[in-house]
Amino acid sequence: MTATLEANAQRVLDKVLAAGAVGDLVVQEESSLSLKAHAGELEEHKVTSTRVYGVRVVKDDRAGIAYSEASDPTALDSMVEQALVNASFARLDPTENVADGATALATDDATLCPADPTSVEAKIDAALHLERELTARDKVRNVPYNGVQDLTAERHVFATTGRTAHSRNRVCSAFAYALLSDGDKDALEGARRHARRFTEIDTDWIVDETYQRCLAMLDGEAIPSKHYDVLFDVENQADLFTVFLDMFSAKTARDGINPLRDKVGERIAVDALTIRDVPLNADGLGYALFDDEGLATSTTTLVDAGVLRTLVHNSATASHFDVPNTRNAARSPRS
Repeated sequence: MTATLEANAQRVLDKVLAAGAVGDLVVQEESSLSLKAHAGELEEHKVTSTRVYGVRVVKDDRAGIAYSEASDPTALDSMVEQALVNASFARLDPTENVADGATALATDDATLCPADPTSVEAKIDAALHLERELTARDKVRNVPYNGVQDLTAERHVFATTGRTAHSRNRVCSAFAYALLSDGDKDALEGARRHARRFTEIDTDWIVDETYQRCLAMLDGEAIPSKHYDVLFDVENQADLFTVFLDMFSAKTARDGINPLRDKVGERIAVDALTIRDVPLNADGLGYALFDDEGLATSTTTLVDAGVLRTLVHNSATASHFDVPNTRNAARSPRS
């Protein structure tokens, strides 16, 4: 399979070069198992597998993209031709290019995509357990949202400069959301857990945590508007910061819609706030050895003691602003 994929990639890149262009190719593969329970029975058992090729070409300072879910030679050739056509209609942008370098990067499967000893039957039992145990709790009407999932994602990046990058990662997850009712009061709350191996997920914790969150919400009341000290758990704090992700985008700064575009080097927050992008942290699920241009990543300090140190850049925005590339390029095969 890998040999075929690499041969397909070489065919695509050769056709790009033959057209007098440069480019890169992203290949995204995913396989997943999804399970859901309802009324004590398995309601959903879905297995999916996908592969998408996405090429970006740059010719005469114009960039174009195209993708294909088929991998036969005719489909791949057509994809490149469509990308070249799209580039011919794109706006002129001298910063669009393919980053230099012929590095070869690959992640460690033992760390990011370990074998999971849990059988499909055991995962089905876990899905049924989540729904059954919650439904048995006092005041629980039903468990409308629940599931067990196992996703393996594989990503390849190939560039006409000779650069290659490959990653494979696995994420298992389980979740449940219960609906509680007490008189005229209703509450819907839930919890989820993710891990590289399903054996690391405690489904009993999900049941207990979901139930306790529902009980807390059931008795919740509106409070007066005023200033409060707020304590966030790890998940909610991450969700809060996600709202502000675009403030670090060099692309939106280049497009003139980022209010922080002229604030680099200035204080934007309190001294106590320092924010770093740490893509090589293998303890979490956001590990990234390389960005979507296939360039090696590293730690970047975005906010240092309240001062904005940099925005996040890909090769194009770094060239536009004449600053170092933080290697945060992000694109899917389709865009």
